[in-house]
Amino acid sequence: MFNNLNIEENTRYEVLITTNNNDNSYNTKPFGVLFKQDNVILNLYPNNTLKNIRNNPSFTIQLSSNPLTFTKALLGKLDESDYDDNGILKKTSRILYANATDYVVIIHEDKYGDTPITRITAEITDVVMLNNSPPTINRTTNKIIELLVKLSRVKYMNKEEFESFKKEADDSFKFIIKEGNQDHMDSLILIKQEIKKNDENY
Repeated sequence: MFNNLNIEENTRYEVLITTNNNDNSYNTKPFGVLFKQDNVILNLYPNNTLKNIRNNPSFTIQLSSNPLTFTKALLGKLDESDYDDNGILKKTSRILYANATDYVVIIHEDKYGDTPITRITAEITDVVMLNNSPPTINRTTNKIIELLVKLSRVKYMNKEEFESFKKEADDSFKFIIKEGNQDHMDSLILIKQEIKKNDENY
């Protein structure tokens, strides 16, 4: 099923997962997932995406290479203008419809304590290609994605780890400003605002 998507099995891909909230609004967040045969596997900490999938096992996986869409998704800043009438992001090129079939709860142990992680296996029921050009990732977008992954973990960082992240972010900002396009610049502004907001908590 994935032959036309250039997706390899057992390789982690950054995707956008869209679920429906109780009020029928869209909840879209970035996650790293694995594809295996006709299934997708994702590990979820307790969050709204997990809650929504437990309430309704059908969800949408959207493949995009747009850095601003990923940034707005992580920070909860997507709004109706980012979607079409069917809940599809305007800056996406491939859509995979999935249905969760299995849930396994694993206790993840680290220095922050024990946290339950739900491993969801979902069957891919359909694939829709919105255009013929495959999503491509450039180095600047990679920088944005890496910053977003670490930004999502800020609440688990101690002060020393947060200061190290800020320094790494500053180095990345220089590269993004030099090499990026307008979507990268807009992403950068949002990331800087989020770091500043978190800085006040340390």
